[in-house]
Amino acid sequence: AQAKDEHESRRGVLQVGAMLLGGSQPSWASLDGVPDVGDLYAGRKRYAPKIVDGYKSLKASGAVEDDWLSNLPKMRKAMDKWGALQRQDVVPDKISRTLLKDSAAFEKAAKTKDFSSTMKAFQAYLEDLPTAGPGG
Repeated sequence: AQAKDEHESRRGVLQVGAMLLGGSQPSWASLDGVPDVGDLYAGRKRYAPKIVDGYKSLKASGAVEDDWLSNLPKMRKAMDKWGALQRQDVVPDKISRTLLKDSAAFEKAAKTKDFSSTMKAFQAYLEDLPTAGPGG
């Protein structure tokens, strides 16, 4: 009983501290599996730059080069992670599964070194990102 009271007391302190620091809830409050605003903000800061940088360097070179391919795994991982954050339910839903398939198709196209199909595959990923909702 005392351990439970101690746990509840710590939880209350964490909630108050989070509110004072500008957050509405401590990070454990979103552990239900559905991304919240904080998850999306952190994901955007962490994954979007890798995706954008990879795209910009690919477009600037005008070809899929070996040097660019060496960074493909990081870009693909970022695309997968950002796509997974687009889910609107506890488990992967249609949106997140589609984005995971799109990133796999992008990687497959890139490995063929066909610039046109690689750009088309990336465009498909962009088109499947939601315009409204979690990451839109």
